[in-house]
Amino acid sequence: MKLGNQKYFKQQVEDPSQDQIESLIKLYYSGQVAKAELTCFTLLKNYPQSLSVLNIFAALLAQQGKLVEAVKTFNKIIQIKPDYAEAHSNRGNVLAELGRLEEAVASYDRAIQLKSDYAEAYSNRGNTLAELGRLEEAVASYHQAILLKPSLVGAYSNCGNVFRQLGQLEEAVASYDRAIQLKSDYAEAYSNRGNALAELGRLEEAIANYDQAIQLKSDYAEAYTNRGNTLVDLEQIEEAVADHSRAIALKPDFAEAYSNRSNALTNLGRLEEAIADCNQAIRLKPNYAKGYYCRGVTLKEMGKFNAAITDYKRAIEIEPDYVEARSNLSILLLLSGDLKNGWCEYEYGKLSKKKDKRQITPLSYPLWAGQRLEDKVILVQAEQGVGDEIMFASCIPDLINLKPKKIVLECDSRLAPLFQRSFPEVVILYRGDSQAKFQLQNTADIDFRVAAGDLPRFFRQDLTDFPCTNSFLIPNTKLRKKWENRYKNLGEGMKVGLSWTGGANGSKKRLTAPTLEQLLPLLSLNAYFINLQYGDYTEELKKLEVFSGIHIYDWKDADSMHNLENHAAQIAELDLVITFDNATAQMAGGIGKQTWVLVSSPPFWMYMLERSDSPWYPSITLFRQVEDKGWEAIISTLEEDLSMEIDAFRGSKK
Repeated sequence: MKLGNQKYFKQQVEDPSQDQIESLIKLYYSGQVAKAELTCFTLLKNYPQSLSVLNIFAALLAQQGKLVEAVKTFNKIIQIKPDYAEAHSNRGNVLAELGRLEEAVASYDRAIQLKSDYAEAYSNRGNTLAELGRLEEAVASYHQAILLKPSLVGAYSNCGNVFRQLGQLEEAVASYDRAIQLKSDYAEAYSNRGNALAELGRLEEAIANYDQAIQLKSDYAEAYTNRGNTLVDLEQIEEAVADHSRAIALKPDFAEAYSNRSNALTNLGRLEEAIADCNQAIRLKPNYAKGYYCRGVTLKEMGKFNAAITDYKRAIEIEPDYVEARSNLSILLLLSGDLKNGWCEYEYGKLSKKKDKRQITPLSYPLWAGQRLEDKVILVQAEQGVGDEIMFASCIPDLINLKPKKIVLECDSRLAPLFQRSFPEVVILYRGDSQAKFQLQNTADIDFRVAAGDLPRFFRQDLTDFPCTNSFLIPNTKLRKKWENRYKNLGEGMKVGLSWTGGANGSKKRLTAPTLEQLLPLLSLNAYFINLQYGDYTEELKKLEVFSGIHIYDWKDADSMHNLENHAAQIAELDLVITFDNATAQMAGGIGKQTWVLVSSPPFWMYMLERSDSPWYPSITLFRQVEDKGWEAIISTLEEDLSMEIDAFRGSKK
């Protein structure tokens, strides 16, 4: 704590000599705390009203963690000299450390009233406002500090931290840039800039910033664990574990590093080790919400869903605005069949202090909360992926039944023709289309908006709420005829669509999906297998044919990634679809095609637990992986069932 200008006080008869004061200041700044405190006691016996000595004594008390005594001493100083701005500001620092944040802000305000150009008080006030969650006010306070004192490097860095909390990442990076310009060896600013860059997806740049922070400060545990988190995003998991371990070695009581390492270990499938790390994080920091959250994630991976639910609830109890915990809790509640509570958490999980995450297009129209819709216009906003859009579109007929004046549905442009045909009463807008956004922003007649993913909260609160209809999507008749003729030209025999993987490249979902080689027992059966897998798998299919002699039919115009109209028609003319849990399953289910879905463990929440069917799609049959025991048993069952289907198909054609 800075002492302020001791020459601010006029020398009084009852004060120590200037030499005594300067000697005391030297003891303070040289770190000779015990000797300085003893000197203060001695001087205060003779000079109990000495502001210089009292100020130094208060700073010594704060330095030693004797915060209540420090506040009392600053109060005494202010009683003697009410216009002493530095005492008010320093009192604010101690109050903030005590957690008495509102009182701290009041102290800074008083200091600023007394000394309008007091940049440090504005900066410290910004720190406290940030702790109170008053982020916009904190930014304004930092800006005032910087305006008064452009060289105040800490204000730039701290302002960057608040910009990150607000989700204003480019502004955060710019703020860290300025801090580093002023102080090129500012390790903390490099590490924090790395965090902002990581959130922007500029992962390699983030790593370079962490490297620089560590180069400047080799024992910087926080930079190591931050780098570890980014290495996980770069799928360099082993290296991430090493970084988190280094952070723990440097700082054995670093609960956050244990929690972060647990995340990396979970990615590696080392689940027992991950649980041990979470337990240690919680032991070190009993009210650590992230520790409970991470343990919940690992418990979910272990299939211990009830225990995971308990941990997510504990994390939310500690930190009610914990978006990720609420989102994951919603998934487990939905998975367990508790739809009503699951949708409530699903809704809440899209909100945070940073922003409303419930829509792709940010608009100011009121959120629909179930009000009557007669004579009203409602906008349904797109979210998430194509598969999710199809699933949530199953609620559009329910919305139509409420008889609104108009429904405007935002969707992926690839789904627009299919949705327009299936829901002719609805006005379709392309998701992400700049002209559509302009139209929305300038459409005054929209009364409500709702995210597509929020519709089930109103229409699917119980299993009895799901409609009995087999399909809700209508493929293009002309395209169906094309595929009907094409399949006929293959010859007699069952036509089976096949899709075997899903998720982004390198994702856990992609890594745990079955391979074509694992599906060989199926592919050896006497049926025509049609490629429905989105993406270019030409080379993989050629290799399979060379290796096994099995031909999977594939056509260049069957572009299931970009032409979903064609994809829907292609599926509609098949006899059966066999697919991994991906968007193909959703499309086939929406059309009402008989579909067998390979469900991994733990399953996607839509498939719930232990069911062999899906309330979302009556035409789907589920084949569940047992915990994490691979695909062999499921494929064996599929082989038996498909063999019977082929025999039945032949019998029906005789």
